[in-house]
Amino acid sequence: MISLIKNELTKIFKKKSFYIVMILTFIFIIAMNIILKNLANDDGMQYSIDYGAEAEFYEEQLQELDPNNESEQEIYIEYKTALEQMKLFEKYGGMSSWKYTIINNQVRPILFELVSHEVKNDTNSDVYKENIERYNTLIERFDKDDWRSFAQEELDDVNTQLEERNKLKDDITDKISLSNIEYEIFDLTLQKQVLEWRLEKDISYKMSDKNTLLNQYYTNSLDVRNYEDSNNQDDFFAKEQYRSSLELLNEAKYDIENDTTITNTTDARGILLDFFSQYEIFIIIIIVMIAGTIVSEEFNKGTVKLLLVRPYKRTTILTSKFITCIIMLIVTIVLIMTMQFVVGGIVQGFESLNTPAVVYNFDTNQMEEIPIFTYMLLQTLGKLPIYILLMTLAFALSTLFNNSAVAITLTLLGYMGSPMINQLGLYYNLDWIRFFVTPNWDLTQYLYGGIAQFEGLTPLFSIIICLVYFIIMLIPTYIVFKKRNIKNI
Repeated sequence: MISLIKNELTKIFKKKSFYIVMILTFIFIIAMNIILKNLANDDGMQYSIDYGAEAEFYEEQLQELDPNNESEQEIYIEYKTALEQMKLFEKYGGMSSWKYTIINNQVRPILFELVSHEVKNDTNSDVYKENIERYNTLIERFDKDDWRSFAQEELDDVNTQLEERNKLKDDITDKISLSNIEYEIFDLTLQKQVLEWRLEKDISYKMSDKNTLLNQYYTNSLDVRNYEDSNNQDDFFAKEQYRSSLELLNEAKYDIENDTTITNTTDARGILLDFFSQYEIFIIIIIVMIAGTIVSEEFNKGTVKLLLVRPYKRTTILTSKFITCIIMLIVTIVLIMTMQFVVGGIVQGFESLNTPAVVYNFDTNQMEEIPIFTYMLLQTLGKLPIYILLMTLAFALSTLFNNSAVAITLTLLGYMGSPMINQLGLYYNLDWIRFFVTPNWDLTQYLYGGIAQFEGLTPLFSIIICLVYFIIMLIPTYIVFKKRNIKNI
């Protein structure tokens, strides 16, 4: 058996096609790392909006409107407010500045009131003067680049509202009113936490990854609370969304508190952790190419006779070929993973690889740090059923039909069509789809307390389904190979 396996491995490593695909994979890995490095270096916040052109548009529109005409007055005020807003955006850097958010949330309402009073010739009123004073104060703070004072104001306001709601809560006896006030308290508590993080971690209002994390924590925390207060906790899809929100809010919380970016997929660590999403197609092409030709080529070239005249049973010969495919699967994964490790480290630096993988464990309800090697090993074991079943399909087709093209093509089509099969099952709520192999073959969905995308699936059920399909494909393969007549080959 060992000599047969050695012989098969020797034949594979002599094939030019294997090295061509590996070279193409290597080139793709280099390109992927360079592209993602460039994306990472670009902070992603460079916006090309021409606020000057926007201002010119509103100026042109205003020239065609008569502010004294009551039917046009309202739209005139809107356009005039937008014009002044565009001028402020242009002056203070637009979306690339922290002032953008303040201009939208605080300055625009004041501008609207000022323009309304000016159009209506009501500039002597106390309200107008107060708004002028508020506007000038905001502009002064802009010029001082004092974003922290805005955050502190928000925090003080939230604390005041929290104090008021807590006092109201003590006097409420009606269940519905009590539920509403408790929700308001929860919302305000979230806002308070976000503002405290903003000040503590020095996260300005400027659009950035850190700001995105604050929003991610806030919105997903609300989604989790809404689900926990809802009456549809038995709904499978609602539960899936809840778990997703729970994971996202905990990832955001971890990143904010530890000043990390655990979900970053643009550095060497992130690409490696996302290895199977990035390079799975190459693994499948290589292993399907090997499994889809390892038997059929023997018959097409007539070399199967040289194998069968040796003192080995046919089942031993076929088993040696199948074991060779499994060995090549492992070799391929290790080779491509090593290439990514080396290329990623050279192109982007090895520093990020010192950071462990961090995942949310639904069983323990907490974030867990996992060594990168351990994480990759678990991911590989979870993905193996996909690759082994596709390899077995190509191996079976190659043996049954003696046609490499058919074996490779049908297997790749099956792989590419699997997401469509799963989506159709979800869309039409097909209960029987859970007995199909594609919803079951990715065991990574069960890691860290995860659940499958189809209701009723469990790790044991999925493993049994994969084994059933594996056996179904192998039994006829061995029967046909054992009984095949080779006299005319």
